[in-house]
Parts: sequence; C-alpha cells; structure tokens
Amino acid sequence: MLDRGSHSNPLLQEGRRLASQGSHLPAARAYETAAAKTSGNTRAEILMAAAQQAVLANEAALAHEDLALAEQAAEDDNTRARVLFTRAQLAIQQRQIPQALALLTRPVPPELAPQRLLLHAQALLADGDVLGALKDMVARGRLLPADEQLRNEKALWEMLLAAPANLDDLTTRTTDATLRGYVALAAAVRSAGSDTAKRAVAMKRWQQRYPNHPANLSLLASLGLGDGMAAQPFQSTGPFVAALLPAMPNLQGVVVAIRDGITAARQHAATPQAGSIPPPEVRFYDEAGTPDSALEAARQAVDDGALAIMGPLLKQTVDALARQGAPARPLVALNRPSGTIMTPPGLYLFGLPPEDEARAVAQRILQDGRHSAWIILPADATGERVARSFQDTFTSQGGVIAGVTRLAPQVIDVRAQLAADWGRAATADVIFMPLPLDMALRVLPQLRATAATLPAIYAMGDIYNDTTLPTENAPDFEGLIFPITPLELDPAFFLGQAQPSIQGRYGAGTKLFALGMDAFTLASRLCCGTMQLPPDLAGATGRLIVEPNGIIRREPAWAQYQGGVAKPFLGVSPAGTM
Repeated sequence: MLDRGSHSNPLLQEGRRLASQGSHLPAARAYETAAAKTSGNTRAEILMAAAQQAVLANEAALAHEDLALAEQAAEDDNTRARVLFTRAQLAIQQRQIPQALALLTRPVPPELAPQRLLLHAQALLADGDVLGALKDMVARGRLLPADEQLRNEKALWEMLLAAPANLDDLTTRTTDATLRGYVALAAAVRSAGSDTAKRAVAMKRWQQRYPNHPANLSLLASLGLGDGMAAQPFQSTGPFVAALLPAMPNLQGVVVAIRDGITAARQHAATPQAGSIPPPEVRFYDEAGTPDSALEAARQAVDDGALAIMGPLLKQTVDALARQGAPARPLVALNRPSGTIMTPPGLYLFGLPPEDEARAVAQRILQDGRHSAWIILPADATGERVARSFQDTFTSQGGVIAGVTRLAPQVIDVRAQLAADWGRAATADVIFMPLPLDMALRVLPQLRATAATLPAIYAMGDIYNDTTLPTENAPDFEGLIFPITPLELDPAFFLGQAQPSIQGRYGAGTKLFALGMDAFTLASRLCCGTMQLPPDLAGATGRLIVEPNGIIRREPAWAQYQGGVAKPFLGVSPAGTM
C-alpha cells in the first residue's frame, strides 16, 4: 500500500531511494517525517516501512517506537493485524520467540490467516519445533488459492530439507496424511543422495504410496524430482477411469483445481449415502501439452484398462484426438476443438468456454424482460469474442444493442468515456459488463458516478472469486447479476462435510474444481460401455445438456451481489433500482 501516491510524495520518494541504497537509518527517518504529515491507515503504512528500515539498521528501540505509533494510527482490523505481523517479524529477528508466538495467537481477519500461519511457522522453526512449523505450512496451503500453493509447497520443502530433526521421527509423530507424504518425500530424496538412478526408483515408490498427494502435480515437476502424473502404477485391480491433464508449471493452478475436483467427486461418490455401486477409481496421465503426447497418453490409458477417459485439457490436444475418429473408450474432452469438426461417436466436448456463458447471459436478460443493452467490454480479443457471442444471441431473439464501450485494460480513469457513451446509450434497460473482477473493481465506481440511476447490470462469472467483496467495494457491486456454478452457491450439497476445504482456497479456480467434479460424473456414467449419456444432468457447473453432436452445454445457476456476498438470484430486479 505504500506505493499508492508515493510517486508524487518527495519524502516517500526519498525514503525509498535511501532504502534501495542500503542507508536504512536515514530511510527510516525520512519515512517518519513523511508519516508526520499524514493520518489514519496511510500514516500506519508509512510507519511500518520506517520500522522495517530501523530493524535493518539494528535500531530495535526505534522500530518499536514506530510500530507503537502505527498501531495508534491504524483505523481498521486489517491494518492493525499487519502492524501486529510487523511486530512479530521484529521479535523473530531478535530471537524473542515467546513474544512472537504470543503476538501471533491474536485473532486476525480471515483473509490474513495465511500470512499469520506463515509467520507462526517461522517462529516455531526458529524455536526448533520443526513438526509444528510444518503443520502450519500444510494448514496454510489449504487456505491459499491454487495459483499460490506451489510457492507455499516450496517454502515447506525448504523447511523440511533444512530440518535437523530425524525425519522418521517426524513421520511417527503426525497423523496428517498430507504432511506424512511431504516428510516421506524428503526422506526419499535424502536417502537417494546424488544417485540419479536411485532417486528415480525412490520417486516411483513414493508416487505409488502417495498417488493423490498434492506434490505429485506441482512440487515434483518444479523441483525436477519426477514426472508428476506420468507414472502412477496403481496397485489396485478395480475398474478405473483415466484423466489426461498436462503437468506443466504454467498451468499448475488450473490443473490442480481440476484434479482436486475429480478426486473430491470420486471420494464423495464413494460415501455410503452416495449409492450402493462403488465408483470407479481414477488414474492420472500427463498429456504434456502436445498432440503426440496426448495421443500416447490416451493409448496408454486404454492399454492399462481404462473404461472411460477425461481430458485432454488443451485445445490443440483436443484437436488431435477429435481428428483421430471414434475413441477406443468413451472420452469427455475438457475443451472444444478449434473451428468446426464432425464429432465422432463416443467423444463428448465439455468445458467452460466464455462464449457459451455470454450466450447464457443474453438469454437470461431476455427472459428477465429486458431488451435494450449497453455493452461495456475490455478492449482485447477475449472481450470481443464474448461480446460477439452475446450480441449474436441477444439480437437474434429480438434484443437491441443501444451502445458498445470498449475500455483499454491499462487505462485507470474512464469516467469521461463512460459518461459520453452513456449519453448515447441512455435508452438501454440493461448493462452487460463482461469485465474481469480486477477491472470491475476499478470501473464500477466510475460507472456509478455517470448517472443518478442506472439500469440493471449483468456480468460474467469471472466477476466472482469465491470470497466476500471488501466492504468498501460492496455498494458498487450491489444488485449486480451474474452466472455462477451451483458448487459455488452450495458446496455442502456437492461435497458434504468436505466442503469447508474449498472455501476461499481456489478463488476463481473454484469453477475449474467444479469442472473436474462434473468430468468425473460424466466419465462414471460412461463406464457401463454404452458410450451414451442421458440428455440432461444436474452438475456442479450447472445443468448439463448433452446435445446430439456430443457437445455438453452448460446452463449456469445465477447469483446477485447483496451486501458484498453472492446470493442466489431467482427473479427479476426492478429496472432502475440498481
């Protein structure tokens, strides 16, 4: 937060310049002078920066003074919690571990829980409690969105490798299966040493023992310790379905969310109340992101005895499989091929294409009795595709486009553009705003300022990230309507007691988690060998309509922001009250 406005504040600029040169005490003094000219949270932020520079200058007493002033200036729980964290960091650096641990037992806002767990783990590690630190890191990983989990895994891994404790002793002292897996992996790496062949054998054995451990897909690949999902010779002989997913670092967050959804669906289907027929097991294969590797992975799955296949995920690999003709086993692809092709029997095309969602929004708006739309879209290729799909559906069913506004994603102040375009589109009875959440947070306050009353606003599903909106943003989003997955609205219905594990963990990736759940449901239905699906299924991503050409179309659920929280939307909001 210190960056906000610092480019125009000479004292902050001077503090940053001195800090970058290693002149820590002068930097602290410059920050203190800048803080004296501000108040509230801004003052607290600057004083925390001053304290951090004082610590680097070995001026602990000065750092404590700055933090005491920061605590007095802080105006909300988040800022007060970050002052507390800075105090704890100072205590850890000074080896005052009891003080640090005492500070970190204080309650903090839920969104800061991962940061508290990280600091707590660092304090425990400094105190020699390796197991306690590792438990904190595993707990922290379960709270993080998918795109941050690999960084947490690497930090946990570094703690393990640096641990002087006997790893066998750590294994016997924990009942947490995930933590036991990490400890066993570190023990395997230590025992193999630098012997490449011995390490390969150790990794294979570890994967056999922990086939569904999160490190299989992310940590092993990032550290060069294994090939992720490519080799998992399951020892069970029961019926199974295969999942073809790419073990690629740049797709790690996407793949982890889908994989976890598949695993969760299988586990939930295996509960006694779910049904008397045991669900098939799941084996994961690496499609590796190329057409040849996807074809080879599919062939290997068939040779291993897979009854049905989920995947591949990437468009180019779906292209390759679709052009091979009818698959040897029923296959639910997790994307659509490029262009138009004749879908062979046994191939089903599933996924979350934004164009489908845009068409669903258009139909929903018309169903709600609105017929004149102002479109506000990001000026990029995805925005254009989404707007075109919306416009084609909307106008073909009697709707009228009152205006189109294209916003450059990098432009911050768009008030003049919105005001001018609203003047031309004021006949609209609805606004369609397919903006991602980060852009909507910036644009919506400016949109609200264009007129005293605006028509109803509809958005796309990526306006939502599985968390409550910050309090200051809630009024701008109030009443906004958007498509959502049923899983996001009611995770307990789909996951039972397992549902708290996904709350806030995947962010926008919760939709991909739901995609994995539905992929498993579809593949399980195909295990009977009929190579057919029922025409209509209730899924975690929405109502699934199986069309004659093999495309699986999704009808989403609907939500509306109320008080910063997504609530089910069942009816029309009166126009003009948004």
